[in-house]
Amino acid sequence: MTWFAYHSGMLEHSHLDNNNNFETPHVRFTEGYYGLEDLGPLVHLRYLGIRDTRVGELPEEIGALKFLQLVCLRAWRVRAPDGIIGKLTSLEELQAFPHYNDRSKGLFVKDLGNLRELRVLRTCIEPMDESMQQDLVQSLGILNEIQHLTLKGFYTVMIPDSTNKAWDAVVLSRHLRHLLLGINFIDSLPSCIDPSRLPSLTHLQINVHDMDEHALKSLGGLPELRYLKLCTVSTARLDIPAADGGFPKLRSLLLPESTVHFVRNEGSRVSLTIWNGYDDGMASCSRTNKEEERITAPTVIPNLQELQFKVDVRKLLKTNASCDNLGLEHLPSLRKVIADFYCRDAFAVEVEKEEAALRHTICRTETGYQRGGEWEPLKILR
Repeated sequence: MTWFAYHSGMLEHSHLDNNNNFETPHVRFTEGYYGLEDLGPLVHLRYLGIRDTRVGELPEEIGALKFLQLVCLRAWRVRAPDGIIGKLTSLEELQAFPHYNDRSKGLFVKDLGNLRELRVLRTCIEPMDESMQQDLVQSLGILNEIQHLTLKGFYTVMIPDSTNKAWDAVVLSRHLRHLLLGINFIDSLPSCIDPSRLPSLTHLQINVHDMDEHALKSLGGLPELRYLKLCTVSTARLDIPAADGGFPKLRSLLLPESTVHFVRNEGSRVSLTIWNGYDDGMASCSRTNKEEERITAPTVIPNLQELQFKVDVRKLLKTNASCDNLGLEHLPSLRKVIADFYCRDAFAVEVEKEEAALRHTICRTETGYQRGGEWEPLKILR
């Protein structure tokens, strides 16, 4: 058996909410104690809504509804027979959480490949072994209409390069707009995440163990990318030309495991460094009072409004670096900074000094001058 839930807001209209039962040749809505009897004759059913009902198991008859596009199920711990999802070949939106047993998960990831019309998929599969992972990415490569993919879970067996081999083999839909991968760290950025392959991608969340300049350049080249949450344990640097640089439409950049640093190079180029706290990457981020350089600083990532990063105070001070010179003046549209201060092994006075330095940096930039009454440009976490 598989535990799962479908959800969408498409059925939540007033004419449905005010009735316990509602049925047309293409729509059926069930609420309360009403069950799911007599689904067999409804061969042309397109939309099935189930809310606050005591149905504990979906009937086998659902698998015969070949035209079913949407099942809106608002109930907890509802079971479905294994293999039934693969029969809903007209389904366009699915939010499902398969049971922990390997057989159910294995059937589920294979059944996904039958849903050729699927546009939205949100799922959590944990734990996954190597075989399930390979079946999953194979199914994802068949979903040519997918636009929104949210995948959470973790792998029980991490074989070197096996994760990347699986993801490098997948060809994701060019229609994909949201790709949110809340899974284990992937060894390196998969080759499928490339500007030429994902021209419509607007939102990306991914955990990558080893980032390098080529990987950052690939992310910066995604033409429609507006939101990026990148967790990495490596240090990487990318030179960005001020006139025609990367990340042209990026509005939110979240780097919860990295310190960020922008520094002006020769000419009008600015280097972006994401630092893991260990490698030699912040040597040029020393304290400075070169106000003239800040005033004439070239700008990059022109539409970035929100920036989140980590500050490991002790490691930052060991490199003689400071929050006073992170190069935020190179971001002309910055409106909000979220800094997560990691204070282990640091004295309170050191933490307070770096917090004050960051506040001073914000006040020197456009962000500080454009502060409004309805938002705060700096948020410090500990």
